[in-house]
Amino acid sequence: MAYVDGFEHDIFLSYSSVDDGTAMEGADGWVTAFEKRLLIALNRRVGRNGVVKIWRDRKRIQGHHLFDQRIEDAVNASAVFLALTSQGYLVSSYCRAELAMFNRKAPIDGLGQVINGDQRRIFNMLLTNLERGEWPEEYDGTVGFDFHDAEDDAQIGEPSEPDSALFNVQLRKLADALYKLLKALKEAPRPAAAAAANERAVFLAAVPDTLSESRQRVVNDLESRGIRVISGVPPTIDDTSHDQRVIEDLKRVALSVHLLDAEAGRYPRRQVELAIEHAKTQMIWVPQVLSIETVRDAAYRHFLEGLETGGDPEHTYDLVRSSPADITHHIREKLGNVRRVLETEAVALRAAKSCLLVTHEKDTLHMLPIAEVLLTNGYRALISQEVKEPKDLMTSYKECLSEAASLIVFYGTVPRNWVSERIKTARKHAVLEDLVLKLGVFNAPPEKQPDEADFSRPPVQVHLMNNVNQALAFVRAQ
Repeated sequence: MAYVDGFEHDIFLSYSSVDDGTAMEGADGWVTAFEKRLLIALNRRVGRNGVVKIWRDRKRIQGHHLFDQRIEDAVNASAVFLALTSQGYLVSSYCRAELAMFNRKAPIDGLGQVINGDQRRIFNMLLTNLERGEWPEEYDGTVGFDFHDAEDDAQIGEPSEPDSALFNVQLRKLADALYKLLKALKEAPRPAAAAAANERAVFLAAVPDTLSESRQRVVNDLESRGIRVISGVPPTIDDTSHDQRVIEDLKRVALSVHLLDAEAGRYPRRQVELAIEHAKTQMIWVPQVLSIETVRDAAYRHFLEGLETGGDPEHTYDLVRSSPADITHHIREKLGNVRRVLETEAVALRAAKSCLLVTHEKDTLHMLPIAEVLLTNGYRALISQEVKEPKDLMTSYKECLSEAASLIVFYGTVPRNWVSERIKTARKHAVLEDLVLKLGVFNAPPEKQPDEADFSRPPVQVHLMNNVNQALAFVRAQ
């Protein structure tokens, strides 16, 4: 875990690989040297080593850039975004996609975009003297932290040399500001953390008096295993208030649990009925030895018979028969199944909202606005940006195809066969893996003849698009 509770990383360090270059073999590049010194400075402010976590992608020196699930997970798991802004950063679709993704996720991850009224979670660190008009719109409201040696506005400057007096002054200001923000984030209430805790929460309904001891044992056992238990609403309030309270609690948990036996109970029964109607998932337990036909109360007997035969086919629940000693085991097993289903659904939803953008370095500028509009509209933009032709490129390409619902290949200055090869590979991969994959080509300058830009081969349709709106409409189409 990171210094800020609820995050895996405190700082996501976003940079262009061109800024980490070095002329001396074996020497640290500028970004690497900066990261080491920043971490030391933050450790001193926190007072311990190994607490503050900084994440950056160290694979950018390869022959292609791939904005994949690993990058997205790191962005979403980071509390603060630190952008090393340079000319290389501004023209990198890779960097701009990271920035857009953090800007979109920050307001909804439980902490918000701004802390204490003025502390923004995006830091703009200027490696050269860039004019404010060149800053990405995500920097609105931020101040730039100068890390260059330009002496006036007329100079562009270079990144200040690590360990120089100028660098140390600049680093001290940045480290102070970052520590102040991280400390505020650590102390801030985080509603998202409560939402995450609900994934391991159980609503344990009211029980008849005969099961009160069994119920308390279940509570103690679950809580000792880190599972949060929300107790059934006590029957001391009017029926309307009771029902409202129960419904609110049912919506906060992953599983509702109901313990029943031969003794009728007004509130236990009512809470079963409410759970069947409003809970995400339910488990109803009865003793293994219970013979429903011997239940004296006719209405309650009929109720139990309905539960055992399945009741309303529109509602699903598990009816479990076992000894009281096995109740906790069944709850934990059911809770694990619920979480696996939720994870599977989340993966499927993520794939349905994902588009793989494939471009050569020559056509990167045409791809950047597409990536930004997709991210702004809630879609994932997986980016494969090819700088040369590495041998393992197609392996990574196929992995990303399996995570996406649509593909856009950018046809600008690259040869036509470059585009057709990627369409052909995607088509074959979709057939082999039984994937539903929409295929598209973005027709970028220079202008081409209509037949030259047509990649459809019956029965496979390849959609052609010429602007941002058409690209968004293509991804949105079912």
